[in-house]
Amino acid sequence: MQEFSYKQRSDRIVKLAKEANVDGVIFQRLSFCDCHGVECQMNGDDLKDAGIPYLILEKVYMPTDEGRLKTRVQAFLEKIGK
Repeated sequence: MQEFSYKQRSDRIVKLAKEANVDGVIFQRLSFCDCHGVECQMNGDDLKDAGIPYLILEKVYMPTDEGRLKTRVQAFLEKIGK
């Protein structure tokens, strides 16, 4: 299995976002996963530097989380004008 450095993964995310001409990127971060959370934030910073808006949604395994997530996504879409 080939391993990729953080820089390689982040560069690929930014490249794909630019190629697809996205309006923004939404990351789903699982609660209590510190490594994943740090990388999500770092990827977000790289997207921000590239001028691409992003949102990090922290998710827990609970069905009651749906309303909160929907509100956050709607606010993000309003922020980027969609």
